[in-house]
Amino acid sequence: MQHISYNGIIIDKMLSLIDFYNLPLKQYVTNSVITIQSKASVHEAVELMSQKNVGCLVALYENNRYGILTERDIIKEYAMELYDFQEQTVGDIMTVSPIVVQIKDSVGLAFEIMNKNKIRHLPVLEDEKLVGIVSIRDLTRALVENLPSKKERQSL
Repeated sequence: MQHISYNGIIIDKMLSLIDFYNLPLKQYVTNSVITIQSKASVHEAVELMSQKNVGCLVALYENNRYGILTERDIIKEYAMELYDFQEQTVGDIMTVSPIVVQIKDSVGLAFEIMNKNKIRHLPVLEDEKLVGIVSIRDLTRALVENLPSKKERQSL
């Protein structure tokens, strides 16, 4: 952020949209990825999501591959009445080969991908290795952190 003076008060200049778009995604990525085996029951997944207070899990399966299971996946199954959460496995309803972003990508690109694909979570890769996850909540935090403060807004 650049500093500018307005009426003798030094304030931080608000980021331009281009600056915001280009913010490094890396600083907003959650590195503690919560995982579950794809063979686990959906019931176990729901319990884990509730316990960890998260909206998605990375589901691990054969040969270090993974999928993603979100609250939305579970709700869809429930709404379609195709559920037996004790018997149904995570692998039955997870998204296989999810859309991903790279750690070097920008906040703006992640926002674009989420908006275009109507998703709220993206696994984050570095050199094809899973290093984190980014959610719409993380990206909203990026936006809020870069808004001018109340004092800055009042002095404009």
